Amino acid sequence: MADELDRDQEIYDRDLEFLIEKNRFRTDSATSLLYCHLCGEPIPEKRRKTLPGIKTCTDCQEDIERRLKNK
Repeated sequence: MADELDRDQEIYDRDLEFLIEKNRFRTDSATSLLYCHLCGEPIPEKRRKTLPGIKTCTDCQEDIERRLKNK
């Protein structure tokens, strides 16, 4: 049972990272979130203006990029 849950979590994490990376710099989704959709922390206005359509805070984005780099 634990193996299935671990596998499902890995699939979910992989899919989430793929979608985040795929949509990270899309300008057609120009509405940025006010709060990070991963941790709920506020996304600073400067970040939202610099990266239109941003959905993650700097810390979460760095964590995603670090995990993607280590794969």
